[in-house]
Amino acid sequence: MMPRQGLSLINFPVVFVAILLLPATFLRAQNNFYETEVRMGYVVKNYPVFPDLHGISWAGSFRFGKQLDGSKVWHKYYRFPYLGLDIAAADLTNKKVLGRMYTVAPEMMFSQQLGNRLFAGEILAMGLAFFDKPFDAGNNAENTLIGSRITAAPHASLGLEYYLSPYWSAWMRVSVYHASNCHYQLPNLGVNIPSVSLAVRYHPHPAVILNKDQTPFTTDTKTHFNIRFGLGVNERGQSTGPTGGPKRLIYLTQCYLTKNLAPVNKLQAGLEFTYNTGVYDTIHSANIYVKNQQIKSASAVFFLGHEFLLGHFSLSTQGGIFLYNPYKREMAKRENVTDFKEQLKTLFIARLGFQYYFKDIVLHHRNQLFAGIYVKTNFGQADFLDLGVGYTF
Repeated sequence: MMPRQGLSLINFPVVFVAILLLPATFLRAQNNFYETEVRMGYVVKNYPVFPDLHGISWAGSFRFGKQLDGSKVWHKYYRFPYLGLDIAAADLTNKKVLGRMYTVAPEMMFSQQLGNRLFAGEILAMGLAFFDKPFDAGNNAENTLIGSRITAAPHASLGLEYYLSPYWSAWMRVSVYHASNCHYQLPNLGVNIPSVSLAVRYHPHPAVILNKDQTPFTTDTKTHFNIRFGLGVNERGQSTGPTGGPKRLIYLTQCYLTKNLAPVNKLQAGLEFTYNTGVYDTIHSANIYVKNQQIKSASAVFFLGHEFLLGHFSLSTQGGIFLYNPYKREMAKRENVTDFKEQLKTLFIARLGFQYYFKDIVLHHRNQLFAGIYVKTNFGQADFLDLGVGYTF
């Protein structure tokens, strides 16, 4: 058995979110694979009032992909991971209320050799889910988990792979699957399914020696100024309702500095400013503030962030603290919020984003136009989804 490349821990949190190549590409690839998987899990009750569940959640999936071959500079810095596409269907145990969930998710997979035939592997993915029985006020009001037919659907897995022959291997995995529409359509408790699974994988071609060239790559060490404009939307209300409330726009601007730590790792630091039209409507209609109602509808955040660079794509993570957030703090004061977690939501934010650069970001560090999609949370609670464009000077 020919050894495969491993993954260093600092490079683990990387998700491939690009649109994958056509299946014909995988048919021509040497290090490609095809897999079937059966999963057994349970839907987590994450709220006191929850639809009835009827036992185990079963799911089946088909997965195919290929190993990166070192043809791009950034491949070797992630130790030649696999790119794949997972197509799955899951039973949510209550067919009448929750129905079924169907997912399509691009994946990035990493592997480390433990023995002659034994490997450890990790999967990170971000895709889309389709629900055949979402919330409906007239016909399915009990489904407080999902208020829209289509949602985001990330998942993560850890597993062991054992080669039965050069062409066949068996997998055992533990995974966590999640689905949420990022507060775009209420209700939105979300679906969370921890699971265990067994899978059989077919490798049409024996493993080949990858490009092991470790020639140092000189990356840009300068600090660059970036600006990004975003437009977000969410439905006013709590996660479980009431539903049918107005959807309001959120305008966002970020100004920040970036600096490369390595060819595929970039740090961020800067300021974020938002103006929430839904907050303004609430302030104005309830006359919460007599003066400066529009200013009180805005917020300012100082944030630190990091990007994992993958050619034209990147995974961006940010964490920040509110410098200015008068509405949230005023409402917490009026409602006498004493719960520590709820108080933290008025202080801290986090954001996960996927960006596309029009030039390879590993090779070109300045004069870069990019576009992205981002999910913003207030200390773990989904706030809004935004689309944005930006420029690196």
